[in-house]
Amino acid sequence: MTKKLGKRGRDLFFRNLTNTNSYVVEYYPSFGEDAAWSQAQLIYKKSFSVSPEKKEVVFIAKEDVKGGMKIYMNDSLVDMSFDAVEKKMQK
Repeated sequence: MTKKLGKRGRDLFFRNLTNTNSYVVEYYPSFGEDAAWSQAQLIYKKSFSVSPEKKEVVFIAKEDVKGGMKIYMNDSLVDMSFDAVEKKMQK
């Protein structure tokens, strides 16, 4: 079973058992962690109805986010990158 689930599956299964959430914020490096945190707080509250503390959130600076940020809660995602906006405008 461990081979089929992999690390991601095991993590999800463990979080479900312990009733905990995973919070990750990927942001463009020049945006800065403090600015990413202030925006992430608003998104977590508005989109997921939760208010995690900053120490619960994993911040990852990524060049490929292209000027925006991606906010994850468990397997859910809010994509605020320029790529996402560009794709929506093309439709």
